[in-house]
Amino acid sequence: MSAVVPTFRFPLAMKLAAGKLREPAGWFIAGDDPATWIGEMISWNVPLSDARLYLLPMGINNPSPCGVLVVLKTGVPNVTSALPYALLADRLYVPADAALDPELSAQEIKDKLLWNVQVLHPSAGLVGFDVGDEVTIDALISPPQRRAADWTRAEAGIAPRPSLVSVLGQAMPSMQEILDLGRDNIGSEAHEDLPPLPDESPMRDAMGRAVNAGLRPLASAMLRILSFRLSKTPKPPTRGTGTSRSARPVKPAGAIRQWLSRKVNAMTAASQDLRNREINRLLGLLQKDPDVGLQFALPLHTLSTRGLAPPSNSLGPRSVNFDLSKLFGGNRPGDTWSVPEDLQRQLKERYRDAANRELNLGRFSRAAYIFAHLIGDFTAAADALKRGRSFREAAVIYKDKLNNPRAAADCLAEGGLLLEAIPLYKSLNLHEIAGDLHLRLGQNNEAIECYRLEADALMSRDDFVAAARITETKLKMPDAALTLLASPSPDSEVGSVCLREWFSLCGRLGRHADASSRIVILRDPPRGRPIHARVGGLGAVAASYPNPPVRALAADSVRILAGNRLLTAHATERQGLINAVVA
Repeated sequence: MSAVVPTFRFPLAMKLAAGKLREPAGWFIAGDDPATWIGEMISWNVPLSDARLYLLPMGINNPSPCGVLVVLKTGVPNVTSALPYALLADRLYVPADAALDPELSAQEIKDKLLWNVQVLHPSAGLVGFDVGDEVTIDALISPPQRRAADWTRAEAGIAPRPSLVSVLGQAMPSMQEILDLGRDNIGSEAHEDLPPLPDESPMRDAMGRAVNAGLRPLASAMLRILSFRLSKTPKPPTRGTGTSRSARPVKPAGAIRQWLSRKVNAMTAASQDLRNREINRLLGLLQKDPDVGLQFALPLHTLSTRGLAPPSNSLGPRSVNFDLSKLFGGNRPGDTWSVPEDLQRQLKERYRDAANRELNLGRFSRAAYIFAHLIGDFTAAADALKRGRSFREAAVIYKDKLNNPRAAADCLAEGGLLLEAIPLYKSLNLHEIAGDLHLRLGQNNEAIECYRLEADALMSRDDFVAAARITETKLKMPDAALTLLASPSPDSEVGSVCLREWFSLCGRLGRHADASSRIVILRDPPRGRPIHARVGGLGAVAASYPNPPVRALAADSVRILAGNRLLTAHATERQGLINAVVA
């Protein structure tokens, strides 16, 4: 006994009919609650035993009822909220104030309609019912028919999980833990040469590296010889002493230094030429194959290293995934390269292009590696980690690299790491946010303590309105909030604002008698003090308070106070009083 889903066989629409309504033949009760339908029908005071009920679905894809059409055989109901429906051609029910568009004759309706009874509803459309699809009011209140089944073999099923009372997350790693995480990475990366470009000569580069490698030990040996000979040079004899032995002639140390300087400069130039070639290879590879090029990328940002590595003129492969430990010293020994400014600019552009490519591909860890390890853009790195839902790593960058603990706390809270975010918020004196997080964890006592701290801090800054908001909405203490708002003098600028908020809260709480009592008290201001702030606050009450008698009392008080004070008030106060009366 369910309504047939809407069936549309020909274009059929309705428009508002002009003139008198058609004679009703049924009544439509909106809603999906059978109790509502029964309550409406009972109020009609007509026999309901022979009423036919047609349940209309929400739409063609949603069989849930949007209401019921009730057709009575006897009696004229005294309806309260049901909508009358007229009957066309003994088969089609339409709203009594509607007409078909286009108009159809009774015979045309009978020829086109498919079902025994059809209802045209403005939103559900055309709904058809066959013989036996209607229900009676008994079907709405009778229990369902008992099914023949053995219920003694039911299984327990899956027990519901207990209520969530807290979220335990891994604590943010300390600096020492980050250092320990990076110890195993030192010296563990493989070293292979960067692939050459097609137009390069591998033989020439190999010879250059060999020459450069030969100059290094030669320069080192000469430096040791120079230091040794300078230390063994005899001192000139002292006058008045005995005979002196003749010393062997020593080659001037300046000549050795010049020779060694030339060799070192040649070695440096050759090394720099090889390194520049390596960087140009990297630029070409980043453009041709970014995935491979990133493995050999040269960091433009200096990270903490573990000592100095032997100088090298080749770029070896690196891991391209973000590693938090390497930002804080967990690296292998470093070899610093001097990169010309134009090559630095080109590398940075290629790195940013590669990082944006990784973001578009959803590889956020690789994008964070490029931003943090290669460029040193920690803000972009943290953003990439957040997008990749690596909230804890992003929070470490915000806190320890960008010195932004608020962003770190927000990041942890966004990632659901509430137990780690709460201490950060408390350290920043953001107790209201910390209280909200405690409340999400079901820690009501801790939340209340945070809200009290926040209210006390606001009071210490004379922010009575904000403190009252916390007291009312978070601590659920409206009386205490009213007391806070009433504490400053209503004749001060702060007190005038608090006065407006006091009456606004009274209006929300429905305490109109308290509001009237205070208006009477405010009619007696202290002598010798300006009262335009008090009068302005009462003027706002007269304009917006939700209770008309209170508004009238406030307006009358504004006129009385202003009239008694206008003659003796100074110019500024007089203008404020006039503005309050006019408003």
